[in-house]
Amino acid sequence: MTAQVKAATQPTSLLTQPAGIEDMLDYQLYLLYRECGYVIERLCQVEFGVSRRRWRILAALSAAEGITVSDLSKRAELDIAQTSRAIGTLAREGYLKRLADSRNARFSQVVLTEKGRNLYHSMFARFCQVNKQLLRDLSEDQVQHLCTAISILRNTATQLNASSSIGTPIDSNALARSPRGSSAVK
Repeated sequence: MTAQVKAATQPTSLLTQPAGIEDMLDYQLYLLYRECGYVIERLCQVEFGVSRRRWRILAALSAAEGITVSDLSKRAELDIAQTSRAIGTLAREGYLKRLADSRNARFSQVVLTEKGRNLYHSMFARFCQVNKQLLRDLSEDQVQHLCTAISILRNTATQLNASSSIGTPIDSNALARSPRGSSAVK
């Protein structure tokens, strides 16, 4: 039985009391991201001839044309080098252009061309169809619960990432003294 199918048949409590990696929230989200990612990557490459990274640049830029490379990098959640490479490729392909700032080259603005806007709109319409297909087996209530759960999980993950308790070496003596840790150590 695959991890994908197994997760769908397991009780919810396995997420809160995992028996192995396949029961971990992070692993289940990774599998979901991977499977959805394959669908989107194939769609980008086969139907539109662009990578997912370039799609993210187009999508982020469509929401805020005329921003700097640095701001676009933040919006697309890519590092500056990835963003610059994608911008170079998209500019060569005629989908966007840089508008130089005569006072400071670092503040040049990036805008979509008409060709870029047309590609974005075509891709977005197609992705909306695929998004519907991905959610088709969920009721409206389940979709709303999923949105709420995603929001809560993202907020919690953000808090954990900001916390000093993550990434701090575990005190094995304290673990051995704890009631839960004592059974794990023995």
